[in-house]
Amino acid sequence: MDKKEQNNWSVEYSNRPVAGLGAHGIISVRNADGDIIRSYEGLSYGEDGQFKTMGTLVSDNIKARITEGISINYDPSSPSEVLFSGPREEIMSMMDAADMAVNEINKVDIDYPPFGVVSTPRSIGRSNSNAVIETISVAMGVKPPLSNTLPIPGQGVLLLKEEKLLEIRAATWDKTGSTLETHCFLADTPILMADGSEKPIQDIRPGDMVMAFDPKANNGLGDRQPARVRRTFQNVTKTIIDLRGLRMTPGHVVLSDNGSG
Repeated sequence: MDKKEQNNWSVEYSNRPVAGLGAHGIISVRNADGDIIRSYEGLSYGEDGQFKTMGTLVSDNIKARITEGISINYDPSSPSEVLFSGPREEIMSMMDAADMAVNEINKVDIDYPPFGVVSTPRSIGRSNSNAVIETISVAMGVKPPLSNTLPIPGQGVLLLKEEKLLEIRAATWDKTGSTLETHCFLADTPILMADGSEKPIQDIRPGDMVMAFDPKANNGLGDRQPARVRRTFQNVTKTIIDLRGLRMTPGHVVLSDNGSG
């Protein structure tokens, strides 16, 4: 297997408008050749056994669906963003997590609220297609970007309990264990790039080369060296911690310039 095949796989998020009410999100996996090999999305499932992008009837359920290749709902003209970029083996483990999440979601009888915007007694909040994407992405350890254009009802809604999601992650890619927390530095925090330049943190993308502490030396506190960004995410919080001018969400790990905690 050549270096390209090993390192150039990616997990991407895209969305497209649906009936002018919001976005329908899709998670796609691309191989080293740039081909979409698998797609994940949430769809409304009716009593007639047919899938559709939006539920309109009180009898509609929400289901997760896997497409081998490109989803018929994928719109190449819609904006997409790489959520993770890395080796084939690592992304295959993330796909295993997504597959398990799909299976667990589909075990449960969950309402698709009419038009995906109003909760019902059998729904889990706005349990629409975007809630499926949110749940699958958490299982994979990625986070779809926040939209600045289309409303995304259902984003932030999880259709599986935290314990189940952590169980899925531990059985697949997350062998060391983690939490579901996504800690962030504040927008415009400068990041030192491998070429010596700086870039605002919100402009960092998977694949960028940044300066980072050596994870293999001194328990991750070794000298700084070039490292490839693998995943990025955004978060919203009402509480900001200010540590000597470095602002972040509560709970974020911070190292001093010499690598000490």
